[in-house]
Amino acid sequence: MALYEFDYDDAYYIAKVVNSIGTPSLMNESFYTGWLTTSVDYARMVNTYEITYGALASIFHINPVYFCKVFMVIHNYTMFALAIKQLASFVTKRKAQYALIPFFLFLIGHGYLMENNGSFLIIRSFDLWQFQNAIWYGGSVVRVLSVPIMCIVCIPLIENKMTIKNIIFAGITSCSMMSFSTVFLPVLIVMFFVLFILKFAYNTCISIKEKNTKWIIINLCCFLFVLVLLILTNKLDHTPLLSLADFESFSNQLSPFYGYYVSTDTIMQYSTCIAAIALALVINSKYGKYLAIITLMLIIIVAKNKFNELLCLSSFNYFFVILRFYSAIQFMVVFLIGLSIAKILDIISLKTISVSVATLAIASSLIFVYQNYNQIKSYTFLGCGINQYGYDFTQIFKCDNMMLDIFNDVGEHFDSLPYGNYTLLAPPGFTYHGKVTYHQGFYMSSNRIQIVKEGSLYEDELQFYHAIYDYWSEKASFDQTKFAFDYYRESYFLTFSKKQADELMSHGYQLEYTNNECYVIRL
Repeated sequence: MALYEFDYDDAYYIAKVVNSIGTPSLMNESFYTGWLTTSVDYARMVNTYEITYGALASIFHINPVYFCKVFMVIHNYTMFALAIKQLASFVTKRKAQYALIPFFLFLIGHGYLMENNGSFLIIRSFDLWQFQNAIWYGGSVVRVLSVPIMCIVCIPLIENKMTIKNIIFAGITSCSMMSFSTVFLPVLIVMFFVLFILKFAYNTCISIKEKNTKWIIINLCCFLFVLVLLILTNKLDHTPLLSLADFESFSNQLSPFYGYYVSTDTIMQYSTCIAAIALALVINSKYGKYLAIITLMLIIIVAKNKFNELLCLSSFNYFFVILRFYSAIQFMVVFLIGLSIAKILDIISLKTISVSVATLAIASSLIFVYQNYNQIKSYTFLGCGINQYGYDFTQIFKCDNMMLDIFNDVGEHFDSLPYGNYTLLAPPGFTYHGKVTYHQGFYMSSNRIQIVKEGSLYEDELQFYHAIYDYWSEKASFDQTKFAFDYYRESYFLTFSKKQADELMSHGYQLEYTNNECYVIRL
């Protein structure tokens, strides 16, 4: 649990969920400052899953933080397991569940030791920590579910006739994925090329078998058209759609992360071999063979950096979007390992062996974590906010709503006020119960709190913020900072010093809330 330092996108995503509840300006409000935005952010118009989370939390009267970190985690793990099992059922219905084994064998334990360079098996994947800690994130949902669900929906269309109903269903599925994150856009575009190349290649083969010259020519022309169109994307940086400078900047930013996450990852080093073995095992399966072929094509198109111009354009020059695409492909390679295991168990057809393999895998995962527990705790950064205190499971029972009491209590007080935005002056970082935490937690505690952040202020406002900060730090007296308190009149000031609270009240300011650990003063 990242209670003190937070997972790095918690404040962003949860603040969107919290502030979506009851707001009269849906998705048009800065969740950090409370200001209404005048510009149109198309990504926010498309990525609407936070509204769904907020609506469900509100309908069932569940705290939004608890809803995201408990209920949606359970939901998304269930969806992931069902998607993987459904994919594996293309090959074997009896043993499909065993395709899940590698995800828990490789990714759970090794995700906590991703920074370990000494292991003979190095598992690295961008934002892999989200598979353990934050599968409720929109980007995490797309990473683990987008390619499997696209395969479930579209693979049957390769050998069957495309109908309007099927196309509409595929479109609805794509919109659903896009609502979680625009990370899905490059996945959608690349999968478009992959699926239509396979569709026209299959149609060409069927036409050749039927000796239908007319359809051989039509399907072959369509196949070549899509293939040439894909190849021509390598020249996008010579068109008005993508400047050479933007592409070079994108490549320079992507390169070191590619070297760290993809080139070093043991599974990706042998991904082509893994896909080839899986293809050999499932070659006689009507739809199963396409799982290996599609993964192999994704490796060539995306993971081998053969079409970076297309990736740059489809990701709007955000290199981290493609890093998440790499992760999605890594998950598919891990799935092929699981698919191979399921197929082998199906061939052996001995229930005792199947159960033994599953039991051994689960036990090995638990033993791995147990044996490496102290080393796991030693890593203070995995791309998330979890630290050694986060591995103390008793924290779950100590904190209400998956938040520290300071955030929970102050948030409940502001929730009791009439709806609106209330400016809260809170220290950007402070010590709570002997550990450092940050004011981002207040974003997640109430949809009525707007935090004053140094980075969101205009230059002429900084003097007031710095004066308040000096008062917090006891570097300046009240008389020296009174001009700043006057500027922030009608705002709320949070302090952990009873002396400061008493001093402010002696100057006529009102104590709004206290739990004897912190004091909220209305200025």
